Amino acid sequence: MKSEEDVIKKEATPNYGCAADIPNNKELDLNEIYELIGLGPAQYIYWAALVVASSSAYSELSILSVILPSLRCEWDLSSDFEAAITISAFASFAVCSAIFGRVADQYGRKPVLVWTNVLLTVVTVISAVSPNKWLFLVTRLATGAWQGLG
Repeated sequence: MKSEEDVIKKEATPNYGCAADIPNNKELDLNEIYELIGLGPAQYIYWAALVVASSSAYSELSILSVILPSLRCEWDLSSDFEAAITISAFASFAVCSAIFGRVADQYGRKPVLVWTNVLLTVVTVISAVSPNKWLFLVTRLATGAWQGLG
């Protein structure tokens, strides 16, 4: 059974159907905003998936600091080529993230995200088994590009 306090609280909190129903001078508290946007289990699942996806992408980018010293010896990398490998993913990420909106508007956000994640997975696997420095550099560029688009 509801307490009297719950009933009073429910009556005092207006139920806004959309943002247009909110008076211009009305300040909303956080709970009213959550009620307005419909915060629920789906948002928590989305946030959890976003955290997992982001952490895997960022850890994949930062793993270079661990593997580049061994690759320097194995592939006889110069410091310039090592810098190119390091910056390649970040540079292509920056360029491709700028065009994501246009691509997503043309083809739809969901298909673009699905395909970029599939291609990112393929390119990352190829990057992990690269037999030489040139293929590794190309796959690092592609990794950054797909992360920028996705």
